[in-house]
Amino acid sequence: MKNISEARARSHSAFSRFSQVLAVMTAAIVLAGCAASVQAPAPQAETAPATTGQAPAAAPAATPAPAAAAPKPEAKPQPDVVLTSPLGVKQVETVTVFFDFDKSELKPEAIASLDTLAAKAKGRTVEATIVVGHTDSIGTPEYNLKLSVRRAEAVKAHLTAQGINSASVFTEGKGLTAPARPNDTAEGRAVNRRADIELVIVR
Repeated sequence: MKNISEARARSHSAFSRFSQVLAVMTAAIVLAGCAASVQAPAPQAETAPATTGQAPAAAPAATPAPAAAAPKPEAKPQPDVVLTSPLGVKQVETVTVFFDFDKSELKPEAIASLDTLAAKAKGRTVEATIVVGHTDSIGTPEYNLKLSVRRAEAVKAHLTAQGINSASVFTEGKGLTAPARPNDTAEGRAVNRRADIELVIVR
């Protein structure tokens, strides 16, 4: 009986120690489970910097290099041709003749110039001959206008006498309104006492 009692006592003591160990292990497991249930805070995503609502300024465009200047064509002498027509190419000949003060009679040098001009028209078609008379500033505008017309008519009469068709000759007087030089000198006034002739020939 004594041995059984001792065995039971030892068994009870071992069971008590086992129960204590089991309780400690159970407590440890419970604590570990609680610790695992606590989650660390999730890392927050990095936020982009706030925009101001304006697009970033574009980089300045590169300045294009200046285009090389095209070489200028070499100037060539121009012929005395200014117009064309169904009849052919038009050639314009110009002459200026001068008059003495308050005169409309042709001077010898004026006659020579008109004869040379008429010779260029021989055997060719004259489309038009335009004669414009002028004066200096001495005298009234009314008188000078009439004088300029007489000078233009004197030129027309000589050209038609040289064979130019009178129907193709047009005259006009401008008096003192279109000076070629200033009228404040004798030389300038002498140049302004003139008639300008333009002969249009069809080649």
